[in-house]
Amino acid sequence: MKKLIFALFMSIVMTPTLAQQDYMEAIANRSCTCIEKIPRKGINKEALTMQLGVCIMQSVTPADREKILADYKVDLFDIERKGQEKAGAIIGTRMAAACPGPITTLYSMIKDTVTDISGTVQKIETEGYVSLIIKDTQGKTHKVVWLSPTKGNLDLPAQYTGMTGKMVTARCEVKEIFDPRIGEYRPMKIITEISEGFIKPSAN
Repeated sequence: MKKLIFALFMSIVMTPTLAQQDYMEAIANRSCTCIEKIPRKGINKEALTMQLGVCIMQSVTPADREKILADYKVDLFDIERKGQEKAGAIIGTRMAAACPGPITTLYSMIKDTVTDISGTVQKIETEGYVSLIIKDTQGKTHKVVWLSPTKGNLDLPAQYTGMTGKMVTARCEVKEIFDPRIGEYRPMKIITEISEGFIKPSAN
């Protein structure tokens, strides 16, 4: 399912014949109608990815599957030969033309978001897990969370209690985490790399 979704957003250009065009456009239109009904709030990335895949799979009828197999030599259900990935690329190009707005919006919600923050540690919070409150160079305050081992030149287990006032650069992955207090998912900045000073994080 994830491979199908990934392929949907790839810029793979295929040129179908006019005979192929009608049924492929119908699949794309049905898929677009389905994804427009997917809720944008209160749903995490994994569930959203699954919903997108379900929309595409449900939009392909048995007759469509046979036509795709005949025209493109792709079996949607042939996992070993990456059938879903290839079919996703074919259908995705049509969906991008049929409903570019919803596709772009949903892709921005699904893709992993990485952000780099440089600033001074204002406060250390230790309720449940360790959080650093960092004020960046523009004066904006960020709450970043330490949940797992990190890269960088700071040894958080040994140093985090004495980091208040230090200048740091943190690379964070933004994930949707369920918050029981509000009953929905909210973005959380999770530290993957942190170093003292203004340091460009690694490419990985």
